This record gives sequence, structure tokens and C-alpha cells, in this order.
Amino acid sequence: MRVERLWTAYADGSARCLEPLADRFGELCGPELAVPWADGRIDACRTALRSGDLEAKCIAPCLSALAAADRHDALVELFDGVDGLPWRIRKYVVQSLFALGRKGEAHRYAKAGLCDDPVAIARTCEELLFSCSLRDEAYRRYGLVANRTEPASAWFQAVMERYPTKSAVEVLGDLMALTPGKEASWFEVAFSAGLFDEAMELARWGRCAPEDLVDAAEYVAQTHPDFAMQMGFAALQRMVAGYDEVNANGVIAAHALVLRTARALDATDSAVGQVQALVSGDSHGAWFVRKVLERRG
Repeated sequence: MRVERLWTAYADGSARCLEPLADRFGELCGPELAVPWADGRIDACRTALRSGDLEAKCIAPCLSALAAADRHDALVELFDGVDGLPWRIRKYVVQSLFALGRKGEAHRYAKAGLCDDPVAIARTCEELLFSCSLRDEAYRRYGLVANRTEPASAWFQAVMERYPTKSAVEVLGDLMALTPGKEASWFEVAFSAGLFDEAMELARWGRCAPEDLVDAAEYVAQTHPDFAMQMGFAALQRMVAGYDEVNANGVIAAHALVLRTARALDATDSAVGQVQALVSGDSHGAWFVRKVLERRG
């Protein structure tokens, strides 16, 4: 029998490529074969769980087969008195409790034990709350972690698609609060989403590279000159503050952006005064920017 041959190869460890099949034995068996196959290994599975032998080969295939056979009561009973399980095992109990309509218990059990796979646990808990029409609570407790992915733009988009009633400003603010130190990534997201106020705050106080600020501002200099000018100031401010990779070309580009957009806004005198005030300090960054602009004339 094909399933028995796979089980033998998996159980004796002779074919490590079969490891991913452990969670799919029930699918391989099918509902009819899953019943006798699981019955033949349920005692070994119970013994392994209660003795703490969580690496036993029989556990995942047996639980998978019980689930495929809709033997959810029997699966849940296996875990009576068994605590502190990793998610790779605990998830079967959560799925069976959910299938039995015991959603509250499923939610509590999902949160119990080791938090060794926070994204998978959050996704399961989020889905449980969705099934109870508790979407706001799902967002508040699990929505951000459950939809985590890379890069930051994909994460932001995933959360927005999952929670279409949430505003982009709220989601961005929550993601920023969850990931301190990632301001540069969220600046790109805010700018791409047209959230210019939020992008400006990140440009001023986040750890954004000056050249990235200038590059972004150039895209909107004609349509949003005031925003672009403020981005130029933010870039100069980062250089004056001692950004590690500051160079003369970057200073010139940021300064030129400020002056060009200031002319469009009929604010040249004010902009020149702000630049002079910005570079008037005694720090090395201020001295460097000031010398570059002096040579530039």
C-alpha cells in the first residue's frame, strides 16, 4: 500500500525529504483509509504526548489522519492533561475545537503554550475572531502580526486588503508603533501611498537616508513643491546632524532642490535664510555642509 510504504520510509528516517509529508498523512490516506490508519497508531501517539516525547514520528501523521477522518473528539481527548506544546502540535487541537464549534476554547488553546510561531498563531487567532464577526478585535489583537510579510510595502498592503475599513493613516501608524527603528521603510510606504504628512514626519525624525528623501521629492517637485522643499530641508537637516554617508554631491542636490522649489513658491529669501540658520552650528555636519555650499557659491 502506498501510504504504508511512505509511512515506513518516514518513520525510520531513511528519507528526510518526506518530513514535510507528516502534516499531510490524513490527506494522503483520504477519509476512509484515515480511520483505520489513525486507529492503529493512536495509542502510540497518546503515549508519546503524555510522556513528553514530542519528537515521536507517529504524532503529526496520526493527528493529521484523525482530522481527515473527522475524529475531532478523539483528537482533542488525546491532549487531556498535556500542556506546554509547541504550535506545530497544538495547531491540530485548535483546528479540531474549531471544527466542533468550540471557538472560544479554540482561541484560548491557540494562545496557550509556547509562542514559537507567532505569525502562524496570530493568523489562526485572527481567523477565529473573524468567524465570530469580531473584526475590530481581530485587528487590534492579531491583525498586524498575522499579515506580516516582507517588504514593508507588502505588509502594509496585506493589512489594508484584510481590513478595508481601516484608514491608511491608522494602519501605517500602528505598523510604525510595532516596529520602532524601521522609519526609513515606512517613509517609502507613506510616500508611495500619498500620505505626505506622515512621510514628512518620518523624513524629519526618522533614520531616512538624505539621498532617498531627495530622490522621492524629485518625483513630486512640480506637483507638490512645498512638500518637496520641506523634504530638501529634511535631507539637509540629516546631513547637518551627522548622517554617516554624507557627501558633497548629496549636499548640492538637496540644496538645489530647496532653492528650485522655493522659487516656484516665491519663497526664495525665506528658504535661503532657513538654510543659513541650519548650517550655522558648530557640529562637524554643519561645518561640512556649510563649506560645500560656500565653495558652491
